[in-house]
Amino acid sequence: MTIEERLDRLTERHEALTQSVEMLLLEGREQDQRIDKIDVRSDALGAHVQALTNHVNALCSHMERLVGVLGTLANSVATLANIVKVHEERSTAQKDHPKPSPATALTLLEGGKR
Repeated sequence: MTIEERLDRLTERHEALTQSVEMLLLEGREQDQRIDKIDVRSDALGAHVQALTNHVNALCSHMERLVGVLGTLANSVATLANIVKVHEERSTAQKDHPKPSPATALTLLEGGKR
C-alpha cells in the first residue's frame, strides 16, 4: 500500500469520524432541547402540585371546622331530645294525675268532710 492510498484511507476514516461526531453533536443538541422542555414541564408540574397541596390543606382546615360544627349540632340535638323527653314525661304525669277542680281540692284539704 502506497502513501497515497494510506492518505486516502486515512482521509475517508477522518471524514467518517467527522460525520459521526457531527451526528453525535446534533443528537446531543436535540437531547438538550428535550431536557429543557422536560425541565419546563417539571417546573409547571411542581407549581401545580404546590397549588394542589394548598387546596388540600385548605380543605382539611374546612373539614376540621365542619367536624366541630357537627359536634356542636349533635350536642344541641341531644339536649333538645332530653328536653322533649322530660316534657313528655311531665305531660304523661299530668294526664295520669289531672288537677282537681277547686271544689274537689277544697274537699280534699278539709279532709273529705263535704
